[in-house]
Amino acid sequence: MNILSRVYSDLPEDIQDLTGSLLAGAFHPDSFYDCMGHSNAGEEAHWPPFLRELVLTYKQMAEPDHKMKAFIYGVFTHQIADINWHSLHKSQGLLQYLAHIEFNGNVSQAHSFLDTGADFIVLSHQFENLGLDQRISLAEYYSTPWDFPTKELVKTYRKLGFEVTESEIEFCMMRGYAALQGELGTFRSFTPAVRYRSPLLNEVLDDYYFGGLSDIIYTISCCMKGLSGLFDGTMVNDPWLICSIFQPNHNDATTSSNYAIRSNDQQIRMTRKGDGALHLWSDSVNSKFGTSLLFHISASGYAELLIGAEYDGGLGSVYVLPLKNLFEEQVHVISTKPHEETNKLTFAPRFGHGMAIWNTSRHSFLVISEPGLSQLNVFLDSRLVAVIHDEKARTQLGISGPKQMGLILTVNDVNDDGINDLIVGSCHYDTLDAIQRGIVKILSGAHFAKLIEEYIDSALGIHGFPLHINDEQIEINCFTIPRQLQRDSGYDEFATSIAFSADKLFIGSAGSGTLAIFNKSGEFLYNMIPDSHVRAIQNTPFGSNGLYGYHKIITGSWNEIAWIMVFANSETVDNCLLCGVAYLYVDRQRLELVAKVRPEKGQQLFFGVNALARGNDVYVAAEGWLDGAGAIWKINVGKILEANANTKFKQEILLSEEKTEFGGIIIHGTVGEGYSGFGRSLEVFEFQQELYIAVGRPLYGYGSVSGLTGAVDIHKLED
Repeated sequence: MNILSRVYSDLPEDIQDLTGSLLAGAFHPDSFYDCMGHSNAGEEAHWPPFLRELVLTYKQMAEPDHKMKAFIYGVFTHQIADINWHSLHKSQGLLQYLAHIEFNGNVSQAHSFLDTGADFIVLSHQFENLGLDQRISLAEYYSTPWDFPTKELVKTYRKLGFEVTESEIEFCMMRGYAALQGELGTFRSFTPAVRYRSPLLNEVLDDYYFGGLSDIIYTISCCMKGLSGLFDGTMVNDPWLICSIFQPNHNDATTSSNYAIRSNDQQIRMTRKGDGALHLWSDSVNSKFGTSLLFHISASGYAELLIGAEYDGGLGSVYVLPLKNLFEEQVHVISTKPHEETNKLTFAPRFGHGMAIWNTSRHSFLVISEPGLSQLNVFLDSRLVAVIHDEKARTQLGISGPKQMGLILTVNDVNDDGINDLIVGSCHYDTLDAIQRGIVKILSGAHFAKLIEEYIDSALGIHGFPLHINDEQIEINCFTIPRQLQRDSGYDEFATSIAFSADKLFIGSAGSGTLAIFNKSGEFLYNMIPDSHVRAIQNTPFGSNGLYGYHKIITGSWNEIAWIMVFANSETVDNCLLCGVAYLYVDRQRLELVAKVRPEKGQQLFFGVNALARGNDVYVAAEGWLDGAGAIWKINVGKILEANANTKFKQEILLSEEKTEFGGIIIHGTVGEGYSGFGRSLEVFEFQQELYIAVGRPLYGYGSVSGLTGAVDIHKLED
């Protein structure tokens, strides 16, 4: 039902207002499971031949029935969602992922948990932090009476060899409607238990690359033209060709012309909020505007804020906002897109998922990752000068193998040659020995500089053609999870987070809940786990480690002592359910825990869903604060380490909402604006001698039946 509301703009205009028929269709394929002995008919309703017969029945009607057409579109959204969700004919969909990591490989248990648990989490996010009128509107949407073509369904099932009656259809459909109404009345009570059992599901339900909600919506949008082909008669002979998602994967060479992604006009809206913050949002539905943020000084010397929108137009965009005009409340937007588009049904490209500034001796390059295609797009100002590919990577939607490079993107001078290297990783990368072991590659800044500087001055470079580079040409090291930390079943999820100190590399391995520490030459030194959990690596449930090292690792230096902060954003401590904890270490040969920092009160805060450091100040996002409004804490690491130097024992630091010596809330999300993924991206920057923080809200609009867009708030920080 949530998916249906998010593809609203892709539906034909003549059915967009037929909510009751759309909702009924979106549920119908599941209606006969375990109902009236018609499970086989229910299975049939999940596949394209059922769609074809429905369309043929529709076309035989004396007058066009828009309600039946809407019902068919609802069925279609369910069929696509189930393919991605359950990995039917595909590999490593959300259900398989969850089963292997949290249910010891038991797909049946994971399936039972996922079907209900996902409903509760989605409903919770949709209703969180809404104003009264919005809550009423959303409740009315879900309570809309279902309208379904009973007689036509009987005819359709009969043509497919199934004898069902009108009364059986009505009973099984209304049973589903009653179950939905029951969930509406109970989700607030049950969601905390679901999140506690699987904080991982709470994290990946929207964002998982194959079968997460954003991916499903992308796939449906790509395949809408194929469904239109059934109605206009071009696809009747073989309904399996509606969309290649219905077919087993063969190889990456398969192409089709049936995929059309709607291009949205690049529009940014802006308003100034009551607290003085600038509020920016996009007109592009499902764009996830605010996916990533980066402050940048252009070659012309202009300060710019770059905002990623990884699903904008289906492909992804980066919006470049000159700050001078922005603070004068004049928005000038340049949308930077990759140089070529593909008509192949690939993983969602997600251009703009990550960004980094890569400085060489002569130039400052902007790197924008495109993990669905496992490539990095390198720009010199607005000019695309290079595309770095992982040529081993697979890109066809739902395929296994090396994939999703660019989920991690950062820079560091790893080999100490005075030139920053590019660090790129993927926790979903399959290796030869296991699924989703994960990988981190170090790409040489010096090697890249030599290649690109020669090319820029060449004939092709002068004419604006980008240089294509296989990442192996410039790779100088590669990090994988040490054998002693590996899970037998794979799904180690190595490289969900990464950070550097002067001489070490820290990589989160979320599948085993550990932090792996390497020297910069690539030698594994040791690993860390949360201090309260002493356990084996194998089959570690995420609930037991609170997603330690899953999202963010922050490093810094105080009085020439390196410190490292590792977040477990879903850890439960005492009576603080899913509050989140920051583990603060100092590096004295080995990491030594000196403090655990967390909010002193609250529930489901998810403190540490994102963080960044500016000197010894750490800005920490807690997207769940105040029923999903969100908040940003500022932690003074220097003060904590100073106190530790005097006491010499581990501290438990409880942060109040007011600012104290060690920290407190500095930014409050706006009450009544809904859940927005507040702080999922962050950037702190100085402009005209003032300090600002940009807070990404890529899920802004989650509770709106008219569509999720994404937003960014820009706040001035006090000294």
